[in-house]
Amino acid sequence: MNRIPAGLVVTLFALLSIPLVNTADAASDDRGRILPSMDEVLRFVAEGSGGTPPKAGIGSPVSIPMPLPDEGEPADGFGSAVDVDGDWLAVGAPAHDAGARNAGAVFLFTRNGDSWLFHDRLISDQPAEGAEFGVSLDLAGDLLIVGAPGVDGAGFRSGAATIFRRVDEVWRFEQTMTRADAAESEAFGTAVVVVDDAVLVGAPGAEIEGTPAGAVVEYRASGGIWSEAGLLTAQ
Repeated sequence: MNRIPAGLVVTLFALLSIPLVNTADAASDDRGRILPSMDEVLRFVAEGSGGTPPKAGIGSPVSIPMPLPDEGEPADGFGSAVDVDGDWLAVGAPAHDAGARNAGAVFLFTRNGDSWLFHDRLISDQPAEGAEFGVSLDLAGDLLIVGAPGVDGAGFRSGAATIFRRVDEVWRFEQTMTRADAAESEAFGTAVVVVDDAVLVGAPGAEIEGTPAGAVVEYRASGGIWSEAGLLTAQ
């Protein structure tokens, strides 16, 4: 998986709104705005903090060639989580008002040459106010897991995580998971990752022996159903 380093996500997000010049092969969009080279921006991201940002130039602020859907709005938190796998890009927007205020969403893009084209918007199967769906995500092959630590299913911010599976280029809802003995303020779904045929979900507020020490919950699928398979704690 080609993961963008977490520490550079903010940098990449910042690059979406500064004036950029494509020094190699400048091009412009249908509004006459200068567009940057995708290779140039991604090269800066890959180089890390020691890289040199693309030069600022004269012209209107432009975005990386990545047209956003009409649903996108200011203060969505777009870019809070980012992952790339092959020709797919997933971007979390946990403050997006999808069915409820700050319910959250994930925007999917596909690579087209040097550009990313909008493909779909994914939301929770049960959008809820303050769920923050998309605050964390992981994309691996035909699986996508999305965290929603603000879900109040078993109490305030007990949290949830949702699995999507790609079938014939369509991302389909598969299952939403919550911890079996979840409690208030666990924030289950704060961090998520796909590891081989399992998924791991972080719950930093999970109570262990009466103390909110946190935990990581492992899930595995059998017969199309994801079930808890293990619990990792620091104790």
